[in-house]
Amino acid sequence: MVTWDRPEVLVAHSKMWPELVPRIAAEIEVRQAETIADLDPATRAGVEVLVGYQFPPGCLELLPNLRWLHLTGTGTDHLAAAGLRPGTLVTNAARVPVEAVAEYAVAGLFMLLKNLVELTENFPVLPAEGTTTAGQAGGTAERAAHAAEPAGTTRPGGTTAPAGTSTPAGTSTPAGATGPAGSAAPAGDAARAAVRPAWYTGRAVMLDGATVLVLGGGRIGRAVVRRLSALGARCIAVTRTGRTPVPLAVKTVGVGQVLDVAAEADHIVGCLPATEQPVVDKAVLAALPPHAVFVNVGRASTVDEEALYEALRAQSIRGAFLDVHRIEPLPDDDPAWRVPNLVISPHRAFAFPGEPAEVARTFLDNLADLRAGRTPRDAVNLGEEP
Repeated sequence: MVTWDRPEVLVAHSKMWPELVPRIAAEIEVRQAETIADLDPATRAGVEVLVGYQFPPGCLELLPNLRWLHLTGTGTDHLAAAGLRPGTLVTNAARVPVEAVAEYAVAGLFMLLKNLVELTENFPVLPAEGTTTAGQAGGTAERAAHAAEPAGTTRPGGTTAPAGTSTPAGTSTPAGATGPAGSAAPAGDAARAAVRPAWYTGRAVMLDGATVLVLGGGRIGRAVVRRLSALGARCIAVTRTGRTPVPLAVKTVGVGQVLDVAAEADHIVGCLPATEQPVVDKAVLAALPPHAVFVNVGRASTVDEEALYEALRAQSIRGAFLDVHRIEPLPDDDPAWRVPNLVISPHRAFAFPGEPAEVARTFLDNLADLRAGRTPRDAVNLGEEP
């Protein structure tokens, strides 16, 4: 009979070590390593339990006696290539970031609907004395690209760039706003005033009464539906099969019907796990109205990025907010940096201060289940409906 009293546990997640390891070590002895390949063969052979996030191809094949893999995140699409052997128990921390990601998705939606990017560009908050804005920090190709753009270049959110402005997407600082509060460069106030729109203008769109297509009916998708429904939106949920109704959604359909319901939608929020083919493709985007916005906090593979960029350049949809990207960090020369009305978020929807502690708690909860002879509460069914 398999026992879980004193298994050999390896934690391979250096970013979470400071908070994750001490909490787990309070219950069971653990070993930590930057990468599995750094361990000698004898040590690797002794590892029975692995705690970590993403694993490169073939990595898990280096642990011949691995019995249990606990993922500190949600995604499992990389496990086959990593060499996970059939029969290995897999649990994850999918319940930890649910509320944080759902809140972030709604925030991204409001950012686009209420045109808050334009607001931060035209009515910026000056930094406290002795600090700098994100636009003054320097260091990304996106900032360098914007520094070279001529006046009138389209920026995310539909705004235009005054000459000499250099900031990341969504955090533009107009020319002249380059010093601490009260110490703008000469003529800074006049320069800022020159690019501001009229005081009472705006292009806000209502969420109340809108129809939002929520792609995904898992924990995050359901949490998004709850929030949007409470805000007066009508939600249509899209899941793998459409057989299980998503609570509060006015309709639940299978992913094969997404094009059929896209014409009903005002906006789309993506919360899907990885897919082999994009769900949001050229046809789906073409079915949306011009006021539509797209927010993605799911996997990047669910979106045809080129089709999305084309729709944004053609202004056939209002805007997009992407927290996930096919390559992360997004390369300096990626075309996404130059797409108008696109807000780029650096995959941070899941983050909140208590995340490492909660991740440690999920591991210990599942360890307690195993020791009690129960099925772990966070066991992953790799074929479960999104």
